[in-house]
Amino acid sequence: MKSGKYDRAAVLLTNAICEPTASDMAPLSYSSKRFEAIDSSTLALFTSRGVALAQSHDFNAAIADFNTAISKGLSLTSEEILWMARSHLYLGSTASALFIIEDVLRLDPQNEDARALRKRLMALEVHIQSYQKAQSCANWRAARTAYQSCLTIFAEENGPLPVQFRCWGIELQLAECDWEKAVSGTEYLLSKEPEAVQVITLRAVVLLLVGNCSEALLHLAVVLRLDPDNKNLLALRTRCKDIKQLQEEGETLGLGGKWSEAIRKWNEALTLVGEKGTEGGGGPLRAKLLHRIANGQLKLGQLSDGLRTIDSALKLDQVSPRAHIVRGRLHLALRLYDLAVDDLKAAVQYGISKLNQDELAELQAELASATRKAAAERGRPPNYYSVLGLPRRCTASDIRKAYTTQALKHHPDKGGMEEMFKRVFEAYSVLKDPKARRSYDATLSASHG
Repeated sequence: MKSGKYDRAAVLLTNAICEPTASDMAPLSYSSKRFEAIDSSTLALFTSRGVALAQSHDFNAAIADFNTAISKGLSLTSEEILWMARSHLYLGSTASALFIIEDVLRLDPQNEDARALRKRLMALEVHIQSYQKAQSCANWRAARTAYQSCLTIFAEENGPLPVQFRCWGIELQLAECDWEKAVSGTEYLLSKEPEAVQVITLRAVVLLLVGNCSEALLHLAVVLRLDPDNKNLLALRTRCKDIKQLQEEGETLGLGGKWSEAIRKWNEALTLVGEKGTEGGGGPLRAKLLHRIANGQLKLGQLSDGLRTIDSALKLDQVSPRAHIVRGRLHLALRLYDLAVDDLKAAVQYGISKLNQDELAELQAELASATRKAAAERGRPPNYYSVLGLPRRCTASDIRKAYTTQALKHHPDKGGMEEMFKRVFEAYSVLKDPKARRSYDATLSASHG
């Protein structure tokens, strides 16, 4: 024990308790249940082993040993009670640790270690309450601050962070949309706690939100074997299955050119995904569905709706090359060539590591074409009649009606695109004035030969 070889000490103490005939390196059980009549000297071995196990971070086994000694009437020393309190703390039970530490202070009111631990535990309780309050109000900055304060206390204790707090860290990453860290964090935590229901469940949620429904379902199958009647887990599995099915049905319909039906399926999936703050607004999965819907709207010629949809997708995933491609194509269809070029350039930048060579070559060709169109457009006046959806021989009444229709359609407050709204207003400002219209018509005719 004095040399810090706590694992070895626990094995030797187990040998002394069990009096084995086999080698002391054989697999041993730390269970205390089979001991019914134990003398005081053996009970002392239990408490010593409890300390060794606690310092080896086997906290459940340590608590079992301490409880065995207490149940048989042995009074624990202040040091042993301290380790029992720490064991509860490192398992995430701060209330139990606080209750136990009071026993030490009753025995030894001036015990500096106990006083310091009580101070930290009381501060930890405050930070936990602050975290929970901030999380319930979706105040993620305050939640992060409270969480960091919890980490500081565990660092001061120089002990391991309980699973519950590790999960809180990942939950914060979800709310902050830090998907790479959430994925790697749950993978690492699962490798350390492969049978922890909370960890497996959190891993499944992360996988679902990044769009890996199949792997999420595999993890849910595992955790439901551990807790088969858990209603929350059953609901999560149903949600995951339904989202996966609706995605696949939408894909099949889209491949068949049935875009309206495909969009309906994807919208149903969107409803199930939701946009909770605790789940990063739906994450990459929601962004992927929105991208598919926007592509369907592009195919159907629903350009304004498509822009609103793809903008929502890019708010969730700003570096998606496929989303930038769709928005670039929507801008092309609206003759907003400079904006199209910006999007296609972004798609090339983000697509280098995400698109295959054929896709990149096609994208480069599309960008070159859009660049030529943008250059040509700069050399001629804008077609205001086209902006309002009118023929050149339209009447003043036609112009007023078209302006009203297009202004409502593209008004930013109604979910429209500001650039298109500006063009509509600019077109109306010129065409409503007979003199300005005649001058514009002459310029337009000259530019087209």
